[in-house]
Amino acid sequence: MRDYEHRVRRTAVFSSTLKTRVQAKIVSTMARRRDFRVFETKQQALEWLAQGR
Repeated sequence: MRDYEHRVRRTAVFSSTLKTRVQAKIVSTMARRRDFRVFETKQQALEWLAQGR
């Protein structure tokens, strides 16, 4: 288990620009995080985070 895994349950990133969303997706893939999602809006990100509770 990685050091942060016992503290961080889900991570959401939101951005209106495609470039930033692609960069965030690359980071999440490289980190092998299954609980990391990228969204276009803050509302979408917050709704997904709330589902994980």
